[in-house]
Amino acid sequence: MADGLHGDLTQSQRDLVMKKFRDSSIEFLIATDVAARGIDVENVSHVINYDIPQDPESYVHRIGRTGRAGREGVAVTLVTPREMKHLRSIEAEIKMNIPSQRLPSIEEVVEKQQHVWKGQIVDLIESEDEEPGLYDALVSELLEQYPPDKIITSLLKLAFYSHEDLNDDGYDFGDTGAQQGMTRFFINVGRNVDLTPKILAEEVAQLVGIPAKSIGKIDIFDNFTFMEVPQDVAPFVYEGLKYSRVNGARINLEPAKPRPKRR
Repeated sequence: MADGLHGDLTQSQRDLVMKKFRDSSIEFLIATDVAARGIDVENVSHVINYDIPQDPESYVHRIGRTGRAGREGVAVTLVTPREMKHLRSIEAEIKMNIPSQRLPSIEEVVEKQQHVWKGQIVDLIESEDEEPGLYDALVSELLEQYPPDKIITSLLKLAFYSHEDLNDDGYDFGDTGAQQGMTRFFINVGRNVDLTPKILAEEVAQLVGIPAKSIGKIDIFDNFTFMEVPQDVAPFVYEGLKYSRVNGARINLEPAKPRPKRR
């Protein structure tokens, strides 16, 4: 069960929601930033920031809703690639590194949720509240044209997720000449700023919050560098590094052009 707090609630409505949250009548409380400031509840296990707080003070205040009085708690902040630099500025202010983890893939989400979806489907099948005959004509028409397993698969896709929508992050680097599963970037500095693969990998890991060992091939030349990173973190690398400093030098980073094909 879930409920919410927002600025349009009266004080009595707010008090009622908080009472239900304190006595565990509701498990999840969704609150706007302003409404969340008055929350004082023990045993909050998780705080999830859907939007990254705008300043370090707000971040500390929000995550302080969990882990109180020596108890353990988990704070999770969802960050888009464009917000990476803002996250790093918060880390610098609070003098603490915020560990990063990648979002699960569509396949992993589907695998985890299958038993839940199956239960929901079974409940609907066995439900006595179904309006008789409401979908019979459509069902019969589809069964005449397609196998039952194809119909069920399509309905699951339609009801539970859209692969294209969930993967549309607005970044399309195109063909960068990288190995399969990787994105290749061009950096406008190289040996001229004493750059080495080890220095670059470590600084990228620190700026972006990814393991240094996940970074692929690095080719350093006199005045420029090519670096490959996994496709799923490429938007974060792009936003975290462009116009940043690496080994003390301000850099410009952009997707690499495909390597020319040999004739």
